[in-house]
Amino acid sequence: MTYDGDSASSFSSTNNTLVVSSGADTTPPRYNSVSHNSTLANNIALFSVNVFDETALVNGGFIFSTNNSGIWVNDSFVLFTSNPSWANVTKILNSNVGSVVGYRWYFNDSTGNINSTGIYTLTTTDLIPGGLQCGELNSANTVYTLTQNVSSIGTCFTITQPNITLDCAGYWINYSINGSNNTYGVYSNQFNTTIKNCNIVEGNFSNPVNNKHGIYLYEAGNSTIFNNYINIQSSHPIDVRHSSIYINITKNTVISNSGPVVYLAGSKNSIIENNTVIANGSAGLYLLSSSDNCTLINNNVSNIGEGGDGVYIVNSNDVFVVNNTVTGKYARAVNLYRSLNTVVLNQVAYGGDDGLEIWGSNNSIIKDCINLSGNVDDVFISSSYGLSVNNTFINCSYDINKETVNGEENELIRKWYYQAYTNYSNGTAVAGVNISAYNTTGDIQFTTLTNPSGLINRQEVTEYVNRGGTRSYYNNYTINATLFGHETESNIFNFTTTQNKVNDVFTFNPLVPGENACGVLDSPNTVYTLTRNVLSQGTCFTIAADNITLDCNAAWINYSINGENGTYGIYSDRFNTTIKSCKVIDMNHTSPNNERYGVYFSGASNGNIEYVYVNTTNSQAIFVSSNSTNINLINNDAESLNHGIELRGSSKNNLINNTGIGLMSLSAGIVINGSNENTLINNTGIGNYSGILLGDKSSNNNILINNTATSNFSTALLISYSNNNYFISQNATSYNLGGDSVAIRISNSNNSLIKDCLSISGEDYDVYIGDNNVNNTFLNCSYDINKEYLGIRGNLIRKWYYQTYVNYTNGTAVAGANITAYNKAGQIQFTHLTDSLGYIPLKELTDYIGYNGIRNYYSNYSINASKWLYNMESNVFNFTTKGNFVEDFLTLELDTFPPSYGYVGHSSTTAGQKSKFSIKFTDRGALHPYGVYIFSTNNTGTWENDSAVNFTSTPSWANVSVTLNSTVGDVVGYRWYFSDSFGNMNMTPIYKLVTEEKEESGGEGTGGGGGKKETPSQENEDSLYRPSYEVLQRGYETYFRKGDIVQINLSKNGTYLFEIGDINRFTKNLTILFNSGKYPVGLNESLKFDLNNDSFYDLQISVRDITASNSSRINFKEINEEIPASNKPALNQTSLGNKSTINIFGINGEEKESKSVVYFVFVGIIVLALILVACAIFFRFRKAKETSVNL
Repeated sequence: MTYDGDSASSFSSTNNTLVVSSGADTTPPRYNSVSHNSTLANNIALFSVNVFDETALVNGGFIFSTNNSGIWVNDSFVLFTSNPSWANVTKILNSNVGSVVGYRWYFNDSTGNINSTGIYTLTTTDLIPGGLQCGELNSANTVYTLTQNVSSIGTCFTITQPNITLDCAGYWINYSINGSNNTYGVYSNQFNTTIKNCNIVEGNFSNPVNNKHGIYLYEAGNSTIFNNYINIQSSHPIDVRHSSIYINITKNTVISNSGPVVYLAGSKNSIIENNTVIANGSAGLYLLSSSDNCTLINNNVSNIGEGGDGVYIVNSNDVFVVNNTVTGKYARAVNLYRSLNTVVLNQVAYGGDDGLEIWGSNNSIIKDCINLSGNVDDVFISSSYGLSVNNTFINCSYDINKETVNGEENELIRKWYYQAYTNYSNGTAVAGVNISAYNTTGDIQFTTLTNPSGLINRQEVTEYVNRGGTRSYYNNYTINATLFGHETESNIFNFTTTQNKVNDVFTFNPLVPGENACGVLDSPNTVYTLTRNVLSQGTCFTIAADNITLDCNAAWINYSINGENGTYGIYSDRFNTTIKSCKVIDMNHTSPNNERYGVYFSGASNGNIEYVYVNTTNSQAIFVSSNSTNINLINNDAESLNHGIELRGSSKNNLINNTGIGLMSLSAGIVINGSNENTLINNTGIGNYSGILLGDKSSNNNILINNTATSNFSTALLISYSNNNYFISQNATSYNLGGDSVAIRISNSNNSLIKDCLSISGEDYDVYIGDNNVNNTFLNCSYDINKEYLGIRGNLIRKWYYQTYVNYTNGTAVAGANITAYNKAGQIQFTHLTDSLGYIPLKELTDYIGYNGIRNYYSNYSINASKWLYNMESNVFNFTTKGNFVEDFLTLELDTFPPSYGYVGHSSTTAGQKSKFSIKFTDRGALHPYGVYIFSTNNTGTWENDSAVNFTSTPSWANVSVTLNSTVGDVVGYRWYFSDSFGNMNMTPIYKLVTEEKEESGGEGTGGGGGKKETPSQENEDSLYRPSYEVLQRGYETYFRKGDIVQINLSKNGTYLFEIGDINRFTKNLTILFNSGKYPVGLNESLKFDLNNDSFYDLQISVRDITASNSSRINFKEINEEIPASNKPALNQTSLGNKSTINIFGINGEEKESKSVVYFVFVGIIVLALILVACAIFFRFRKAKETSVNL
């Protein structure tokens, strides 16, 4: 908006008073754009107005008025200088936040017409550092970004917390307006401060104090100063000191009109990069006070004032100065002062005084100078401030007349580059040429070999050494090129005149590798044929391409004359390399290096080594390693003081008809080391330690056939830390010539199979199984069992072959006969059907298993032959004495025999109660699946047959439960009819029982606990046996299975329950369960029980048989046998069985003896009754026998 005045007079100003004068112009000046730029308390604010007039403002003026101080105050009158004209006034607003400040403007034009603005107001606001205002930045982990230019009468920003970034975003920081000392643009003593994108200017150039740095870091490690513009009058634009380490100063433009520009004191490991530095009389880049390990890269430093260095490094070591351009207009470009190990690369240095000065500094390297010059000296080494030695200038051109070295012991070394190229006359580069440089005194300066490109690495050659001003020249140099098999070539140079020589050339007439010389064979699909013997200082042939054949044509390869490690007769790591008809000799017999193999395949595949003779000293003669696969070694002879032949870390290779000889004390003829799935056939291994060795590192799944292993001192065949290896037709012989003699030793290895051995013989042991070996099998291997050793957890399985032929009685071969072998424990070793010729394949039968030094024998073996409709035939063998048996024969006879039976019995004779009728059937052929049985009884008064029941096994038990009729004294007959699967029939005679009266129970039992004993549940009724008193007295015997329960009713008036526990057909043991106790008993052993604690045994349980089907024939018999005194329980002990007795007669204590009389009278009456009816029963049985029963 434009404001017009209302006065027509002109005026002048005296003492802030507007004076009006008359004139022709009566229009007052007008104005617009009244503004202020800040409301921040205690901060500078700019007040502005734009004034214009239709005639003229020159000689007119303005007055600014404000009540900022609390009262209205007018400024002095200020003349306009143009029309229109801006009026600008700066004020520091008062420090009271929220204060209302009024201001206005008065002005007149050239003719005295006056005008004024209205009163404008602002309200002061709080300071917000970092965005709109200088101040303290105290919020850690914060990025502060300026949004406007800021200014401060003193320090603008103080950073008081770590990890703060100040991003000025291109705005200006105007600091130290009052010019006070110790005021800074940005100050930080915090870790990880970043200051970037700032324009920093010192606000008072008139005050000469020198501690008003633009950016000042004090103990502010790991900080960054990036992309800033800093212009300072008398202080340091960037000042970093006091352990501010790992500082990055990058891409800044810094100017100082008097002080050092970038100043580092004690700031280690810092980087100064890509900065533009302008100094005026003091150092541009100034490092001092142990600012070690700093790097100065790509900086442009100019010092335009007098007496100031471009780069000044003081008492700071290991500083790296690269690609800097430094100009010292009136002084030194680069100055090294008491600093060690400084490296200066690619330097442009121009000094108005000297280009580069060294004062008391050692081990400096100045190389690849671009320009090094000074008006006085290009290079100056002072005698002051200590010794300066070993300072080397490499490839630095300067005026030697401007080189000054003061001080007798101070030293400058001048060097130049040298590089040579070697080739043959056909232009082919030559690798391995020895290039050696000798100085004028004959001392060697360097020696090196050319690489495959024919070049040597660039070398440094000393031209002279300047000590105290005296130069000692090393020229002229003789440089020799030596290639084995060629004459030495030489060149002579004066490096003072040539300086760098990086294009020297040596040319040789060619030797052709693979024809008349050693070398690299690198033409794929090529057959190289030697025409003469060849030799090499190191490796003779390196196969460097696929599908190469080297046919030595019986020529000799002499290699490793220098005896260095990594030199070989022939080396290949390629596909389909063939080496044949070579004689390879190690030419250095004194070198201790043991990596100089005769033939060395490393990581090669599908190769061949054939008809090669190799002789080495202390390295493997033939060495195949590093995952080499499908390599064939055929008809080779390999002899060494080390191993003859070794496969290491290589799989699926073939060794056929080779001889390996290892002659040192720990050497082996053939070694398979960390290698799997290899095949060795018809090889001979002879070694002082081992003939053939599998191990060191695990070697698994290898196959060795018809190999011979011989050891002169230790183990012929050693298997160590290797699993699943297969040995066939092995010869292993160890001679006791001064050590432990073992034919075959297995150590920490599992699942080895050694079969069909030809000869196993050791002086001390034939077979030695060390500790921790599992499942190592010797099949058809004869050796002295007294020379067999088994260590702790050493496991050996000894087996033999078995084969049989089966025919019929007429001599015809039997096809499909089942041949089954059972060891002595009844376990099946194998089962197999005969073929059409009557044979089974060759089978393996375990003789014994050895473990922890103990052998568990499996013989005798029962070998059965069976076939449908034919009787089973068996043979029994002891393989420990017999060894292999492959000529067995068995003859099968047609089965015409009926099944047989045994163990006929019943479990009870009590009238009206269930009785279990049992029988065991056997057959020479088979009962199952077509055989049947029928149970028949006259229990109901007439003979009745049960339904036929199929057998489920051979042999087989049959059990039928029948509830006896309720007539006491009735004679019940029963019998069994049965046939086998082939229709052969049989039957038992008629068995009989007499029903008895049911026994009563009552009163208290004699065994404590009283009452009636709980009987088994209905579903267990079939497993309950109740033999009568009479039967127990003569002995009750039948077959039982696990879980069967026997109720014992003793004549001494007690009832006891016994249960059959586990039955083990292998250990021939079973367990009797009684009264919560478990009582083990073995086959043909007995248990005796004192059931009523009267010092007499009452019951004897004897084990007669344990079958293969885990049933047992057990005899229960009542006895009355006094317990020997030695077996009686001690005082307060309880005799076996007294806790669970139940007295069915209720006999108690002193009643016991009198009640026994009643019992025997009762028994006598029953016996007499039975005798009276005997005749009637007899005739009844005869009639029953004649009853026809059809199956």
